[in-house]
Amino acid sequence: MKSIKYLKTLKAAQQAVNDILVKEKPVIGVKCLGCNVGEHGGRITLVAVSCWDGNIYIFDVIKDSMMYESGLLRLFQSIELLKVFHDCSNDSAGLQKQFRIKLNNVFDTQVAHSIILERKGLSPRLLSYEKLCDEYHHQLHEPTQEFQRLLVEDINVWARRPVTHEMKLVASSSVKPLVPGLFIETDKLLPPDTDDWFLHRCKEIRLSRLTPSRFKCGEKIKCSRDHSSGVKHLFGTHFCSCPTCVDEMGTALTYLKTRTYMS
Repeated sequence: MKSIKYLKTLKAAQQAVNDILVKEKPVIGVKCLGCNVGEHGGRITLVAVSCWDGNIYIFDVIKDSMMYESGLLRLFQSIELLKVFHDCSNDSAGLQKQFRIKLNNVFDTQVAHSIILERKGLSPRLLSYEKLCDEYHHQLHEPTQEFQRLLVEDINVWARRPVTHEMKLVASSSVKPLVPGLFIETDKLLPPDTDDWFLHRCKEIRLSRLTPSRFKCGEKIKCSRDHSSGVKHLFGTHFCSCPTCVDEMGTALTYLKTRTYMS
């Protein structure tokens, strides 16, 4: 790890945002930490960002004004900057509910891995962040027993101030493997013909906590093609991007391709 930069002043946060936006590789890993993030009344108090060069930035947003005045919202809303999340549903909902920020250009590693499994003919699984890191051999920081106890006993642990060294280590560990590690490893295993479907699934997960799902999990959608046989798989939908199925899901037939930055 190159460095962990904790940003609690407006000037430092503004400089960090500018540094991130001009980096050579427009890809970052992101995790929002706080109290019941995505739930009604929940709050985001820290935003951890990992960059391709190994630097990690931890923004203290316990004051809502920091999100706006630092320009941090520009990172989330940018269509040029790719945001790598692991299960972005709660973070997306939290950003929208607390800050009215709409996430753009998202790569979800949980979705990517599940599609990889399904295309291999395996049972698709929604792996936790810890299990996915273990699957791809990324080592995470092991929190101290004291901090593990706090995580269980204190729902407001991420709102505690001052931010301790252990809090910084745990926060950085929540994004360090995302970029470039997990992003490269899952992206290269995604079959090219799944691009549209993957982007749709990322969008669906991003909006899952904001809008009610049109289909119940496990509900069958009939398909005219033999490759699906009407069987439902992960997320309550079968793996098929044919016009019939895409139309039944109420989605556009084509999606913007965002993975053009990899050399």
